[in-house]
This record gives sequence, C-alpha cells and structure tokens, in this order.
Amino acid sequence: MHDTTLQMLFQAVSARAVVGGFVYAALQFRGWRTARYVANFTTLLELQLQLRKMVVDDPTLAPVGLALPAEDQEEKNA
Repeated sequence: MHDTTLQMLFQAVSARAVVGGFVYAALQFRGWRTARYVANFTTLLELQLQLRKMVVDDPTLAPVGLALPAEDQEEKNA
C-alpha cells in the first residue's frame, strides 16, 4: 500500500467514527426528550390527583357548578 492509500483509509475510518458519534448523540437526545415528556405527564397526573384529594377533603374548593349548594350540604348532614 502506498502512503496516500493508507492515509485515505485512516481518514475514512475517522470520518465514520465521527458520524457514528453524532448519530449516537442524536439518539440520546431524542431519548432524553421522550423521558422528559413522560416525566412532565407523570407530574401533571400527580398534581391532578392532589387537586382531587383537596376537593374531596374540602368541597368548597371545587370549581363553580360542581360543588353542592350550601343548603343541599346541610340537608345531607342532617
């Protein structure tokens, strides 16, 4: 082999290694983004569960239209 052929071979191997590194990094970032979406969704569900628990503990915190009127609550308690 000539020196130029050997040099071209090393450059090709190096270039493929760099491209492989970029592809691997891109896949890692994609997985990180997907994991972030799942974590955010899980946090949203936890907050909704806490809100529902608060409404069960204190019905006056319920949105307007969902809470029982005060007179109905008194009738149920009596």
